[in-house]
Amino acid sequence: MTFKYEAYGQGAAVDPEQNIRITLAPFRDLDVDNLVFVFKDDQMEFEFDTVEFHEVRPKMFRGSLVEQKCPVLTCIVEPSIRRAMIAAMKGRPLEEGFYEEKRKAIEEAMFVLTMKGDVFRSLAPDYRVKFVQSIAEARRHRVLLSWNRR
Repeated sequence: MTFKYEAYGQGAAVDPEQNIRITLAPFRDLDVDNLVFVFKDDQMEFEFDTVEFHEVRPKMFRGSLVEQKCPVLTCIVEPSIRRAMIAAMKGRPLEEGFYEEKRKAIEEAMFVLTMKGDVFRSLAPDYRVKFVQSIAEARRHRVLLSWNRR
């Protein structure tokens, strides 16, 4: 898989070889850090939940030091993917190999999408994507992330 970042609109991660596209879903009134994304390929379309965490980091801009909000962690709520895929399969069984293939695609696409290609790579070299079982678990990761930075 080789995802590319498409910058128009709110952005998208696209794998032209497998015809996979992941985009931010239309706005929902969720918590500030909860985002819903749309997975779409030739076989199915579904939404999944994420929790994203950012930090303010210094960067040089036109010779001045400024602060930039940068992504540091995206937690993908895995049960939301599995439930959505089962519903999208419309009664067909969800094979584990098929699920793992789509899961890997989502992980790679979220990395590309959140980094906006390579835009944030220099500011957030420690950025990562992690699968979690719940939003509460994702928030615990944020607490650990904050604790480790002290």
